[in-house]
Parts: sequence; C-alpha cells; structure tokens
Amino acid sequence: MKKLLFGALALLALTACNNAPNCKPKSEAMQFGSNIPTLNLRMANNAFEANDAIGISMTGDATATNVEYKTTAGGATATFTPAATGLTFAEGQTVNFVSYYPYSASATTDLAIDLTNDQTDVLYSNNLTGIKTAKDATGANHVLQFKHKLALVSFTMAGLPAGTTITSAQLEGIVTTSSMKIADGTLTNGTTTATQKLQLAAGAFAPTIVIPATNANAKLVIKLSDGKSYSYTFPSLALQSGKNHKFNVSLASGAITVDQV
Repeated sequence: MKKLLFGALALLALTACNNAPNCKPKSEAMQFGSNIPTLNLRMANNAFEANDAIGISMTGDATATNVEYKTTAGGATATFTPAATGLTFAEGQTVNFVSYYPYSASATTDLAIDLTNDQTDVLYSNNLTGIKTAKDATGANHVLQFKHKLALVSFTMAGLPAGTTITSAQLEGIVTTSSMKIADGTLTNGTTTATQKLQLAAGAFAPTIVIPATNANAKLVIKLSDGKSYSYTFPSLALQSGKNHKFNVSLASGAITVDQV
C-alpha cells in the first residue's frame, strides 16, 4: 500500500473461538480503536482505503496467528471485519494482541518490506496486553496504538530555471529492503543497497517512504525538464524510524547543495 494514514479510527469485530476447551464466546464482539501518530506516511486523504487489510495475532490463554481483517468502505473512521474466520476468547481468559499493516498472508513470523519499486507504509501496534473483556473498564473500545515503523524524506527545491520542472529524482546507494518481526515490531534491514525513486507531484518533490538506516555516501540524482542532471552525495544519510526528514535543495552556479532542516 502506498498511502499515508493519520488519526484513523478502526473498529474490529472479533468473532470466533480459538484454542479454548469448552469455549464460551463472548456475546459482545471485541472492538478496537486505532490511534496513529501524525507522521502521515500514507497519501490518500489521511484515511484507510476500501479493502485495506491488517493482520492481528493473539497470545495468552487463547492464541491465533496473522488473522486478516479488512475494511469494506475505508475512510478516516474504518470498520474492520474478518476476511474469513475471526477471533474471540472465552470468559475468564486473558489475551494480548499485536497488529500490523499492510497484511501479508506469509507474515506468520516476519513481514517482508521492499521499497525498491513500491511505496509501502508499515504500521505496528503491541499495546493491548492483559485483555479480559470486549471493552475496557469504562466501556470504551480497546485502542490499538499504531506506530510508523519506516521513515519519510521530504525535499523542497529552490533555484530552478523559469519554466523548468523535475522530471525524475532518485536516491542511489541506500537500503531499500527490511523485515519486521510480528512478535515485537523489530526491523532487520537488508545488507545491500540499491536505487530508490523519489516521489514527484506536478514536477516537484513529494514525500517518499524510506527504510530507517544509516546510508554512507548515498547520492541524490535529479533530472530536470531542460535535460540537465545534477547530483549530490551525502557523507552520511541517517534515517530514523517514525521520523519525517526534511531537506532543502538549492540549485546555483550549475550545482546543487542540500541542507537538512
């Protein structure tokens, strides 16, 4: 998925028993709200899109691994329901939940992440522990506190010749692959570097999702509509999980300089 998400509310109905002898499902379905920080790594109206899916795993007195939940309508307030068989737990049991986005059927232990040719926001939540009831003590929904696991780079450019736009831009020599452990959200990056295209909109830079890593001698390469190309090499490009890194690019005297804000 290539979108930015911010402040969305997700309500999930959990609707089947797992690993519980003489299981007595709760008559009231579990409901979850989601709270996502304002880094804004998704890009479409700060909301889930129709058919967006998350994965949920449950541990404790009842267990389940990587169960898919989907939203039909999407939106800033989205309702998620099981793609197939959902989850619940019996009276008297205590469980914990972890959740991640975007869902992958193969992510039973790790989620593979590859930004070489695609933009993918990765969200993770593990705050719901010791859950005993479908709602908390106040009667409110349990809230999944999602965190952004990747990073963002945002470039702005000054000094373009009149009538000139950016036709392509890329970062060369950066880490573009990683994997995330579903159990605790730990990222393990790939060991090789590659070239990642930067997002553009109307001939200007747009925010681009990147892997959190320290990249030595990464190069920014920009091509303009007048056919000229420019490059800048970073001594060290350190990108941190959950951070939006902002840079000013200036073109003057036939060369570009880059300053981090």
